[in-house]
Amino acid sequence: ESGEDAEVVAAAVTARSSASLDELDKVRFFGAGAVVYTGLTTLLFPLHAMKTRSQAMQMAGGRATWTQLFADGPFRGWPAAVTGAIPARMGYIHSLEYVTMRTAAWASSQGFSAETS
Repeated sequence: ESGEDAEVVAAAVTARSSASLDELDKVRFFGAGAVVYTGLTTLLFPLHAMKTRSQAMQMAGGRATWTQLFADGPFRGWPAAVTGAIPARMGYIHSLEYVTMRTAAWASSQGFSAETS
């Protein structure tokens, strides 16, 4: 009996976890994604800046110290990075949606099923 219960639960989870993109509120979905992406960029920016500054100092023949790496502040250049990252992410999502839509249309025209297993 517990095997049957597990099958019912698994079927319910599968049915609830597979949502069509047409059913989503895209503005809210992509807006939340942009906020999360910006947060991640902000969180990781000091590490990227430290790595880049360290590499630049090594190329110049010097050795990087913590004071030199963060002399201008760990978030110097962050506004430019986010300003460039958000439009790039929007372009990526737009092209992904376009390719997905075109691929689904082509697959449908070739007789392939849109269902995944």
